[in-house]
This record gives sequence, structure tokens and C-alpha cells, in this order.
Amino acid sequence: MGLFAKKDPQKLFEGTDFTVTRVLLDPPRMAPLPAVYLDEPAQRWAVKMPAAAPAIFAFSDIVECAVVESGDAETTEDIDRREFAQAIISSPARATRVNAARRGYCLGMGVAIGVKTEQGVSVLQIPLANQELKKTSTLYKRTREGAEEICNEFLAMRDQAFNQG
Repeated sequence: MGLFAKKDPQKLFEGTDFTVTRVLLDPPRMAPLPAVYLDEPAQRWAVKMPAAAPAIFAFSDIVECAVVESGDAETTEDIDRREFAQAIISSPARATRVNAARRGYCLGMGVAIGVKTEQGVSVLQIPLANQELKKTSTLYKRTREGAEEICNEFLAMRDQAFNQG
């Protein structure tokens, strides 16, 4: 398939009984983001990470769903410049999160889905943005709205399975 050819998501599931009836998330080509497909009559969903085989789950496997941000307000704390310099040396990533949160930024956003597996409950994270987003920007608001819509879809799938089960 060429770079600009139309995508047929069903080709990803050749050899399985998964039938794509709806696409919940379809990132642009070459984007390092996952795609999410639904097989609504069978009450199943699949996530396809780039360069990986699709993982198929049942609606009933969904335990919980939440929108998550990197650099949330909980990482903010009042520290002086000297303490901040010490924090940078001891944990640069944490210092970056604290600084971004103080300036009204989140460092990324996604949807976290609690999924039942053979090992218990695992968290599947679907990243939607992996760059700094100013919390007052239109891009942040649109990304947040999109993340909440996706999360609501997952919760509706879980509830549908619960009500029929």
C-alpha cells in the first residue's frame, strides 16, 4: 500500500474473527499514536500501536477510564530557586513537570484505561499529545475534549457490557 492510499482497517485483522464496525481513534499516517477499532456486535475493541499487532479486548474487560495529563497540578509545590536547582540535579524529569505545572502547562495528555488481563488489571495508556500544551490554549481545550469523548466511549462500552452481562 502506498503512502497516500486509503486505509482499510479490516486488513489489520485478517485471520481473526474481529470485524471493524467503527473507528474510535484514527491517527494520521506516520503519527506515533495508536488507533482504536470497535467490533460492536461482538462487543470487542482493539488497539493498534504503531509497528505492533492489534490487541483485542472485550467491552467487559474495561474496568475504568480517565483522562491523564503529564505535569498535573499535584506536582506543583512552592520551592525557592535554590531548592529548584537541587531538584533539577536530583530529578530533572520531576523538576520539569513541576516547572511546567507552575507555568500553566501540561507536558502531554492521554487516556488511561484499566483493563482486565490474566495477570489482574493493567493500565493501557493511549497518548493523544506528547508536547507542551498551555492550559489556556485552544489546542489544549480541543485535545482535552477529544480525550474526554474517547474516555466516555470506553465507559459506555463498559456499561453496555455490564448491563447485558
